[in-house]
Amino acid sequence: MSLQRTWGRVVGALRGSSHADSGEADVVLEKLETCYNVLLKAETGPIPPDVLCQLPVSLSMVSRESMACANNIKFFVPWSEEALERHPRNLAPGPENVRLSRTEKILKDGSQYFIGIGAWHTYRWASHMSSRLVEEVDIAPRMGTEDNRRPLKSLTGWRHSEAIPDEPTLPQPWFYKRDSYDWHPDFYWTLRGNTYPHIKITMHHGVDGVDGVLLREELLVIIVVMISRLESENFRQHVIVPIMMFSFMGTRHGRILLAHCTQDGLVIEMSALYPFLVGEEDWCSSLALFTRFLAAGPSRADTTRLPASVDLA
Repeated sequence: MSLQRTWGRVVGALRGSSHADSGEADVVLEKLETCYNVLLKAETGPIPPDVLCQLPVSLSMVSRESMACANNIKFFVPWSEEALERHPRNLAPGPENVRLSRTEKILKDGSQYFIGIGAWHTYRWASHMSSRLVEEVDIAPRMGTEDNRRPLKSLTGWRHSEAIPDEPTLPQPWFYKRDSYDWHPDFYWTLRGNTYPHIKITMHHGVDGVDGVLLREELLVIIVVMISRLESENFRQHVIVPIMMFSFMGTRHGRILLAHCTQDGLVIEMSALYPFLVGEEDWCSSLALFTRFLAAGPSRADTTRLPASVDLA
């Protein structure tokens, strides 16, 4: 069965579902359908301006100052710098810190195994960086937790998995090897109990990122995850699936994307690219910023009604 035919079945099923407001659900699905169908035919990598203008997508940049303050994030509440500073890493010897040091050595010097067989590529760095962010929140022992040995996830309630949290009906394009470089979503986070529609994602790319330029693959992952969440029986009352994405790229950079829908389409807010070079001056500040956002809780913003329209010009 083709991707388009499968998608048609999904849209039909969703439109017959019992969302709190089926009219608003129809609006969301139609916009996502438009994006998905265009992107399936688009080239891999940065979305050209002539393709992006066809999509019901509002893309805006979030300044470094706004990211640092994190005061205007609609659907999430990132930790403050002060909150993170109250729980510094416990650097006492232990298996957790050995693991983190091993990952950082690979990020800095490369994997000796893959170097030895001539297969150390940029996407492997990006994949390891995605894992390193997980370790910072889910593995690294923190002061101010039980016995000063628990990770941040013991305080935040977020839990990660390697599969989309909701059964995906759409084929997942990252499993098709027609693309010109390697890319893949790595981890998905939901809150303990999985009662909030909010989802966080980390992914990696073997392509160089460009500030202000959205990648086709970033948008595809966001859309597929949104659709899967909307289709879930557990979230019929929601028409908004807030998504936070941590996207790592082969040039040893990463960025944060925030996504939700309005009546006019998909709203994407994107940070600048942040450097992630182990041992360099910006390593600690970049990692701390991403950690604050990965620890972010859901805000009180309503997810059962679409917010006011935005300008998609």
